[in-house]
Amino acid sequence: MVLGGVTKKVKSRRLTTRDTASQHAEEIVLEIGSAHVRVGLARESKPRHIVPHTLFDTERCGDGDDNYYRTTAPPDWEKVLLPFLADLYTKRLLLKPRSRRVILVMGSAHQYPASFRAALESVLLHGLRIPSVLFVDQFRTIIPYALGHTQKMGIVLDVGRLEGRVGCVFEEACLVQTLNMVPCGFEALARMVMDYCRENMRLEVESIHDGLAIIQSCIQNTTSSDEIVCHLPHADKHVQIQTRVLEDCIQEMYLNLSNPNSLVHAFFKSLLACPLDLRKDVVRNVVLVGGATLAIPSLERRFMTCVRNLFQERTVGRGDGEKRSYEVRSTEHAKFQPLAAVVMDAPLSITYPLPFSPTVIAWVGGSIMGSLNLSKEKWIHLADFKGS
Repeated sequence: MVLGGVTKKVKSRRLTTRDTASQHAEEIVLEIGSAHVRVGLARESKPRHIVPHTLFDTERCGDGDDNYYRTTAPPDWEKVLLPFLADLYTKRLLLKPRSRRVILVMGSAHQYPASFRAALESVLLHGLRIPSVLFVDQFRTIIPYALGHTQKMGIVLDVGRLEGRVGCVFEEACLVQTLNMVPCGFEALARMVMDYCRENMRLEVESIHDGLAIIQSCIQNTTSSDEIVCHLPHADKHVQIQTRVLEDCIQEMYLNLSNPNSLVHAFFKSLLACPLDLRKDVVRNVVLVGGATLAIPSLERRFMTCVRNLFQERTVGRGDGEKRSYEVRSTEHAKFQPLAAVVMDAPLSITYPLPFSPTVIAWVGGSIMGSLNLSKEKWIHLADFKGS
């Protein structure tokens, strides 16, 4: 049997008393994001603990429009994950690992190396002796579990610490061909601000914490001045910062269609890869989640305006024969012409995950999922592992 890219011998399985008991206890919902791990019990409205981590880094793969970003791995994942996950149980949840099954919410297999998932399986099942584990894609828990069962499809834009992920969801599954990853996470924005200060203001900003401080100062600025004073905590000094620095970087990283690594470019790429008969339905339900969506002012409104501004209306004929059509404003973006009618005629709209925060919506979806009958899901059991 192949589990997460690793071949394992499967034993004949018999349910033990402990297996049966764990199925009746509330599952532990564990979400592994790019910056935080969220953990709690199924049926609860929010995670019990949100723990920051520095497990991941990313690397660029591919060239041109076919580029994507994936998580890189240390030499031995198990040595990193075992103490980290054990600490969640012993110091956070105060529960015995063997007592409950785990619903593990994480990004798609394209985001993480096969060695990471294999190590997770080994640590949870063999190291901590978890009875059963269910791997669930983050996009699957957002639509429909967290936004309501009436919404079976949509397009999700998840902007986290390291990267942005865009993908179309249909019938609780992310359409793999539509998944795009771009380096537009909040940390990437801070690094762009640092480069901007270096190149345009001759100001050396060496720490990511100072870059984040500049972003915070620009967001909190309420004056009309072209410059503000900002305190850099790592360098421990005050500097003059041009207020346009954040606006220019947001425009480049999230709203510039000419930048193949921008969020709006990834949106159109995902929509273009979506099957023709689903496009008008997925754009009715555009969901922005992730910590960066909270931090960047008016991102949703500006994003939707940018999407519609790609096209312009054109009238052909006169009188009763007059017809309206849309075309791209620049031939540079001609490849997105097939999306003109979808974007301009369909009720393109943002769906807000209220009353939940965009930062925990995937975990909440996993919690709701845990309240349902999951007997038909593809659980991986402790008894399936060799030597268990």
